[in-house]
Amino acid sequence: MFLNLRTRLLVSYAFVVFLCLFLAGSAFVVLLSDYQRQLRLNQLADLAVPVSIQVRLLELAGAPPTQIAQTLREQASETGVRMLLLDRDGRVLTDTANVLVGEVLPVPRAAMQQSRPGARWGLLAARDQGHLVMISFLPRDRPLLLARSIARPVAEVTRASEAMAHGKYEQSIPVRGGDELGRLARAFNAMARQVSASDRAMRDFLANVSHDLRTPLTAIQGFSQAMTDGTLRETQEFSAAGRIIHEESARMQRLVEDILYLSKLEAGQVRLERQPVDVAELFARLERRYHLLAEQRQVRLVAEGAAQANVDADLTRLEQMLSNLLDNALEHTPSGGAVSFRASPAQLDGRPAWRLEVHNSGSYLPAEEAERVFERFYQSDRARRKSGHGLGLAIVRELAQAHGGTVVVSSDPTAGTTFAVTLAARPAPSSPAAAGRGGALAARHAPSGSGAAKGGL
Repeated sequence: MFLNLRTRLLVSYAFVVFLCLFLAGSAFVVLLSDYQRQLRLNQLADLAVPVSIQVRLLELAGAPPTQIAQTLREQASETGVRMLLLDRDGRVLTDTANVLVGEVLPVPRAAMQQSRPGARWGLLAARDQGHLVMISFLPRDRPLLLARSIARPVAEVTRASEAMAHGKYEQSIPVRGGDELGRLARAFNAMARQVSASDRAMRDFLANVSHDLRTPLTAIQGFSQAMTDGTLRETQEFSAAGRIIHEESARMQRLVEDILYLSKLEAGQVRLERQPVDVAELFARLERRYHLLAEQRQVRLVAEGAAQANVDADLTRLEQMLSNLLDNALEHTPSGGAVSFRASPAQLDGRPAWRLEVHNSGSYLPAEEAERVFERFYQSDRARRKSGHGLGLAIVRELAQAHGGTVVVSSDPTAGTTFAVTLAARPAPSSPAAAGRGGALAARHAPSGSGAAKGGL
């Protein structure tokens, strides 16, 4: 009928294409069916383990068979899977479909070989209609081991949490593996360390605040009482007492202001007016300010290495950081020593930055003290303290972090101690208008005093 060669070729090509599509479709259907079957088997296997554990826990708790059967029925209703509970001999103890109870089913030979004499086997789950069957056998000890492996870390976390609730914050639980329970243990240990550190810091804070407030209050109370009860009679005595009361009240005011300011810093409530800051100009201003104080203490003051240094910072806050570091350095430099501050190129998170260093000779911080030097109220030598409350370096750290920078300390018994603040570099604008665009919202006023706080090491 098809005499035309072109027609016969088209028909043969169409037949070949149809045959290829048919074979490919058949193979796809077979593979898909096998994949669905394997997926269903995996789902049933995943379901069998937790259900068998639950049954074993009920048995250990002394639950009656009716309760176990009811639990299996509830699980079967929720999952849509028929469940059977067998003993070691294959006798059906519970069937959620109420069909095979009391009958004996063949137990796989592999299960018989792995079992011990007298061991009971846990769960058989089967698909209805007989199309897909999955059997999961668990010896009586394996569910218990699985339950213990899950319950033990949870119990340890519970006991440690109860201890922390009673004020015992030094808690640590063992970390086993890298699964969810291991991550839970690591997270709990990190939380416990943080809570313990916060509790210790709060106790130290209260003790130090009480001490630093009690000293000026005692002086104020003593001199004011002397003024009122007639102990002081001369005008010069009244004047001296009034001066001491004024100085001690000012000291209390600085302490309270510094505490409030540090709290605002830690809460992120201090906003920065960022702009390009000429470090050389700032160093010159600081040198003029501290020149007289350095001379009085017979300490050389040297500024160096700040040419071309411009950082992205709030000028007022940066000056406050360096002032606190200079106050601290002068406080701990013996007569005849030297205090220097310099700037050098650095890197901060892969970006150009400047490292601003304040170095003083004649002092040394052991490693254990260097780790705590930025804590509130921490002072390495309280007997030598002449001024300040130990808040200056804590403020420096918070301000450096608010700028996205860092502050570190290094100390050597012979060379002395160096504090270094690293801030991102920012080229100076080419015009005043460009400088105006570099700012952000206005910063709040810093506490009174050149350094806002004079922290001691």
